[in-house]
Amino acid sequence: MAGRKRRRKVYFHKGVGKRRIFHTVREYGKEYYREHRRNVNDMVPRIFKDGSEIVFDASFRAVFRLVEEQYHRNNDDVILTLACLFVRDAFLVDHKQTGDKFRYAPPTEAISFLQSAIGLHYGIPVEVFLHYIDAIAWQEDVKYYTLGYNQKKDFGRTNNLLTYAHFCACLLKRASWAEMLNRYSMGVSPLPKGDIHTVFPELNTKY
Repeated sequence: MAGRKRRRKVYFHKGVGKRRIFHTVREYGKEYYREHRRNVNDMVPRIFKDGSEIVFDASFRAVFRLVEEQYHRNNDDVILTLACLFVRDAFLVDHKQTGDKFRYAPPTEAISFLQSAIGLHYGIPVEVFLHYIDAIAWQEDVKYYTLGYNQKKDFGRTNNLLTYAHFCACLLKRASWAEMLNRYSMGVSPLPKGDIHTVFPELNTKY
């Protein structure tokens, strides 16, 4: 039978920024309650401010809109910075490990630049929004691991974040829209790892 436990919440991240805004991971997500292929570890990341949930379009579209807004403002440097952060997040480059715990800590210079250029997205400080994206990435990893997928094949976090980076690359005219859209029929369209070093040479790395 599908899960019947009452929804509860546990704090995933608290105190990001200076606006009394924090993250929670609310258990359980919709996949816990479904009848077919139930995922007992499905979670729902949320953002709260002063005890009240901030309601917004929590989907791929929210990330795409963040980047698209910068495109319409001709903020290529902002798009490039976001793209580089997405790639780095895909491979946990900006995560600090303490024991068996990982905490997202993107470069302060990048966050300061984005905060001054973007400010708020859906009323959420961009730093908090990036932490929210990272929370979704962890949730995706847990979901696919629970369902028995091979994590070495980039299901979950890697595919999601490289899809955001691919979108950025297309807006910057560094990648093909035709290639991205052709693959997006599968739900994600990650930038091929072999292309990262040529599409984003600023990262000075290969994956």
